[in-house]
Amino acid sequence: MAYSNSFNFGSNILISDFVIAAFERIGIYGTDVLGIHNQSAITSLNFLLSEWADKGFNLFTVEKAMFQINVGQPSYILPTSTIETPDVTASNNQRLLGGTPFSSAGGIASNAFSGTSGEACTQTSSNGYISYLYPTGTTPAVFYVGIQSNVTTSYTIVSEYSYDNVSWINNLTTPLTYYPIGQIVWWVLDSPLNVQAIRIRETGGATLDVQQIYFSNPLLSRYLTPISRQEYITYPNKLDQATPSSFYLDRQTTPTMTLWPTPDNSYQTIVYNRSTQIMDVTSINQNVNIPQRFLKAVLMALAADMALIYKPEKYIQLKPLADEAYGLAAREDTENVVLRIKPTICQT
Repeated sequence: MAYSNSFNFGSNILISDFVIAAFERIGIYGTDVLGIHNQSAITSLNFLLSEWADKGFNLFTVEKAMFQINVGQPSYILPTSTIETPDVTASNNQRLLGGTPFSSAGGIASNAFSGTSGEACTQTSSNGYISYLYPTGTTPAVFYVGIQSNVTTSYTIVSEYSYDNVSWINNLTTPLTYYPIGQIVWWVLDSPLNVQAIRIRETGGATLDVQQIYFSNPLLSRYLTPISRQEYITYPNKLDQATPSSFYLDRQTTPTMTLWPTPDNSYQTIVYNRSTQIMDVTSINQNVNIPQRFLKAVLMALAADMALIYKPEKYIQLKPLADEAYGLAAREDTENVVLRIKPTICQT
């Protein structure tokens, strides 16, 4: 038997493929699909993907994120794509030192790992990298990358690791991100790995000017419990500093997380899971930001939407099929683990 040995259908399918297949299901074929149909389909896709956040919790939209805790600062702005934060921990991290730094584009690489304020690795050309090689036989597990810029600027950073300091593998790609001078911007690696060498590399044309780079792993964590807007507003002494035990997520257009009590110096960072919006669709030549198990759900939902506009008589047939496809995907979009219920026991 001949097999393709390929598993890339989900990553290769384009918006145009969805549009063609959706219109075929309502009886509009080939050259009858016009530019206005494509634009209508793109608009409908964005509406239906936005609606999915209202239908329930989609695992494929969950990612890890983190930010630096500032002593005495209770509230922190989260990325605007954040919908929910189901799991939040306060964390102390271990900086992984003891290696050899290198800069590809000038500057003093060791300054970025010195821990000394006022020092920086200031490169002299764009799109450079700063790497860190650990001693032979030492392969620490790196979970987090922190970057403290020496100037207020924006970088487009990737993180890469290597087992031989020659061949490099990407394990983090960040969008263009604002880096205020002196503040640590943290990233959670896609997969924590035991590595021989690791580096950050600029890809957007900027020139790296970095005070400190942190390659770290978790040392101690504390789970924070969620509280409501009403509960938070009843708490007295909101600015009293202590170890945070809870958080309030204000789900506005620009979401914020407020910690209570206001942080002291017990912990360095907040590490959290966040459910995000599905990426926008802006062109038929793009991929859609969903896993393979949801492809049929997208197709049938789009077909039903297009039928409502162009072939209303077919909508009544397609809508139940779209609901069934989403239901099947949503039931599969779960974690297959044992349910554990642990009561809280209070001692007096």
